[in-house]
Amino acid sequence: ASFMIAIVMLRQAGSTRIPEWEEMAATACAVQNMHIQASAFPGLACYWSSWHSAARDSTKMAEFLGMESEDKCLGFFIVAACNPDLKDSRTRQ
Repeated sequence: ASFMIAIVMLRQAGSTRIPEWEEMAATACAVQNMHIQASAFPGLACYWSSWHSAARDSTKMAEFLGMESEDKCLGFFIVAACNPDLKDSRTRQ
């Protein structure tokens, strides 16, 4: 099984709001925590994809995700089952 989780920054409401970049950073930290947690399970593989901007930033996607005008979809967190016996053969150069 695999899952595609929308990563959406919900803009804070009210007259005293924190800067947008802080809300984006907080959202990114939450996604990192999901990735760290998922990494504890050998049968899971996951990654953050910014996906295609034409779809990610579309009005239809915003409606589907129930977003307000200042909210931002930052991409999707993909989680899938994998064979835990496979080893990563990539090397850093």
